[in-house]
Amino acid sequence: MSKILGAFLCVAVFAVGLSIGVYFSLGRVQNSVPNTQELTQQIQDIVIKQVQAEQNEKYSTMEVTAEPEIKISPYAKLTVEKYFTKCEHTTVDIIDVPKELINMTEKEFREKYNKWEVKSFDAKDISIYREIDANCSSHFVIKEKDGYLAVYNELTDEIVELKEKTDIEVATLREEDQLAIANGIKIYGEKELSSFIEDFNS
Repeated sequence: MSKILGAFLCVAVFAVGLSIGVYFSLGRVQNSVPNTQELTQQIQDIVIKQVQAEQNEKYSTMEVTAEPEIKISPYAKLTVEKYFTKCEHTTVDIIDVPKELINMTEKEFREKYNKWEVKSFDAKDISIYREIDANCSSHFVIKEKDGYLAVYNELTDEIVELKEKTDIEVATLREEDQLAIANGIKIYGEKELSSFIEDFNS
């Protein structure tokens, strides 16, 4: 009888010990695995941080690229430099920017002056350059037109352009002057031209 009681006690102790062990093991497993709400919150935090990082990067890029384009000011000056290959003279004119150019961007300006080299472009100062296969505007030829003394711009040796027709009749001039005018008298410079015309008027 005592043997049976001893065996029963051993089995009971073993069962109690096993139950306690299983209980603590399950408790550790439950503590080591986060619940569904905690896991969802962690995932949301990660996604929010990633989206914020992407937005910050996007805005910083926009700040770099969103600088306003330079546009031509109403008070801008335009420097026009021309090199004339026939006479090898260079002229430089500084003028107020034409009204139609005001508020143009550099891209628009370059499209309009596509045959020119844009040496510099700023809101208040623009410089352009071009080579021209002709004489500059200071080259003149005195010839006869409709019986009167006329002044022509000599663009090339073959091409002239009427500048003005005077009221001086060629027939009233000396014969040698008439012959020279028939052949064409070349003059360089506005000052020399004015002096020449005055001589014929006197």
